Amino acid sequence: MVADWEVKANELSVTFLEPVEQNARFVVTGETRSPREGQIDIPVLRLLNTERETGGLAVESLAPGNQGSQSEGLDSADATDLGEMVSSRQSPSLAAFRFRAGDAKLSRSLSLNVTRYTPQAV
Repeated sequence: MVADWEVKANELSVTFLEPVEQNARFVVTGETRSPREGQIDIPVLRLLNTERETGGLAVESLAPGNQGSQSEGLDSADATDLGEMVSSRQSPSLAAFRFRAGDAKLSRSLSLNVTRYTPQAV
């Protein structure tokens, strides 16, 4: 149903083949290389001109380590609450969050404090 999409200046524009009458659903995935340790700010996708936002986000570290989080406008969630794409991940370093109910203009942010483990011989 998507005709085209374009990213300019941190803004994603999606053009549909036909007008959206009631709702549309987006699943956005992304990967990035991050610093080995320290605080990492996670970008939170926001929709313009909406009455309400529902859903959540999940963050997974592929390296062994520990992550603590600070969030605003998000509540901790179980990975099974975020759908099959997230719940099918079998990772001990997966952190899941749901959008807190409220106005679409509610501030949302997420930052992780990552501590990586140094591999040790067994």
